[in-house]
Amino acid sequence: MARKIKWGVLSTAKIAQEKIIPAMLKGKFTEITAIASRDLNKAQETAKKFGIPKAYGAYDELLHDGDIQAVYIPIHNHLHMPWINSCIED
Repeated sequence: MARKIKWGVLSTAKIAQEKIIPAMLKGKFTEITAIASRDLNKAQETAKKFGIPKAYGAYDELLHDGDIQAVYIPIHNHLHMPWINSCIED
């Protein structure tokens, strides 16, 4: 039996809440373990809304979570590369 991949979501962006997170929650092999925002309250509210166990008030905190196996980055396109590099380095 295949195991679920433990995902972290690096933002509480509208597209994440309206499209990505609902789709991931339906996935047979996906489990959203954590969500991060630059605002801890937003992360906590979104985590509660979707039943996500962990919420972080900084993106770096999510990247240092040893339970996370993959990261979805729903932020502005020009910011993708710096955060992808941060994911690789951590």
